Amino acid sequence: MKKITILLAFLLIGINLGAQNSKPNIIVILLDDLGFADLGFQNQSQDVRTPHIDQLASESVICENGYVSAPQCGPSRAGLMTGIHQQRFGYDHNYPASLSEKGLIPIDNEYAYVPPTTSMIPEYLSKAGYKSTVIGKWHLGHAYNQRPIQKGFTDFFGFLGGGSSYFPLKDGSFAHMYDGNDKVAPKGEYLTDLLTDAAVDFVHENKENPFFMFLSYNAPHSPMHATKKYLDRFPDVKNKKRRTFLAMMSAVDEGIGNLTKRLKELDLEENTIIFFLSDNGGPTKINSSLNDPYYGVKGDLFEGGIHVPYLIKWPAKLKPMKYKPLVSSLDIAATSIAVAGLDPVDELDGVNLLEQINATKNDQFDDRTLFWRFGPSYASRKGDIKLIHPFGEAYYTFNLTKNVKELMDNRTNDKVKSMVVDLNEWKKGLVKPGWNSFPGGCNVRMVEWEQPVIKRKIEKTSGATAKELYLKHFNLRNRDILRVPRKGKGELDMSQFKSENN
Repeated sequence: MKKITILLAFLLIGINLGAQNSKPNIIVILLDDLGFADLGFQNQSQDVRTPHIDQLASESVICENGYVSAPQCGPSRAGLMTGIHQQRFGYDHNYPASLSEKGLIPIDNEYAYVPPTTSMIPEYLSKAGYKSTVIGKWHLGHAYNQRPIQKGFTDFFGFLGGGSSYFPLKDGSFAHMYDGNDKVAPKGEYLTDLLTDAAVDFVHENKENPFFMFLSYNAPHSPMHATKKYLDRFPDVKNKKRRTFLAMMSAVDEGIGNLTKRLKELDLEENTIIFFLSDNGGPTKINSSLNDPYYGVKGDLFEGGIHVPYLIKWPAKLKPMKYKPLVSSLDIAATSIAVAGLDPVDELDGVNLLEQINATKNDQFDDRTLFWRFGPSYASRKGDIKLIHPFGEAYYTFNLTKNVKELMDNRTNDKVKSMVVDLNEWKKGLVKPGWNSFPGGCNVRMVEWEQPVIKRKIEKTSGATAKELYLKHFNLRNRDILRVPRKGKGELDMSQFKSENN
């Protein structure tokens, strides 16, 4: 009888361990300022060589209409990590940490980071026994209470700010890095390779536990740095900046190949979910990225700023395919929480993608609507219709199936009218942005929005308010973006772009 009892005890332990190990590992690979066209499987640019990412795509659900919640690094990450529209807590723009470090603004401003009352993915997953790490770029707060370990991560290896040199100091160290809460100076030749090695090591060290990894590469964000090893792979590319960009992407691609190889070696591939995407569209003039076939760049609510490459791989549950319905970076939190067998404490704006993918046909749109606010502009998309509402002016509408570059107004119809109603309803759940950006890379508190700008990088702005500078800059951009035709050689003809809802 005693032997039977012991045997049953071992069986029960085995069942419990099996249940624990059945929880999938979750990896989010986020690139920084990647252009939509800058991956081989997109078939948009002939000079790109990303064989490992292309292989990942062939094994994944390719979300053809994948979006991020903001066209800028910090707020995009805030939405991804919480599953909540970051505009609901006022995190609309990158927090100007450089001004904080100079003592010009408070580093603990309530709108400068994700509030303590709002949970991030690892805070949920810890309840299910997950180990979690951020490797690479954080950009979600510099103050002690805003750092990864204080936001639920068990490990952190990377840097706090929005950008970093890819090359070490003369002593061979990266002195601005953190290991957990401690500042460290790891040795290395190239930052992308250093981050990859940390990711591979984390997988090996946690192979017995369910884990969540936020692999946040800073490539291909500027500065444009690449080693000879990667530059030599593109000898025929004459444009120096483009060649460096391609070399930086080749380093990331090789890193992802090393990571997926390790997952296979450890027999973890089948039950590991990999999300792959960019934090926003490419800033084409800055890093030589390409957003084809879309118009717009990082900072725009046009497709080039928010429509990103988006892959989901989970061999145990998802078959590779191209998936047409709308998908958001907000969905990563909701999906991760659900597959871990948990319920969210907060009301999430994202959805469980497993349910969505299994419930809708992959060649049709569903009834989902996505929303955006960035600066004084708003946008939404439902099905093939995109609506943009800039500066409190007209509602511009585009049929993206017929008009991918958003060149011609789609005119008002019943569907668009209902989208305007939905957008206005969505606005009611938002708070004012805590900070705003305007030309010159400067930032101001919203309480200073109407105040004269005293010291900025832009010439001839003495006496102008931040709001005036912002609207002047973006109105000029809008004229170019909308390709407004002229009445002969005279004034701009805006009439064809204004809807009945104007």
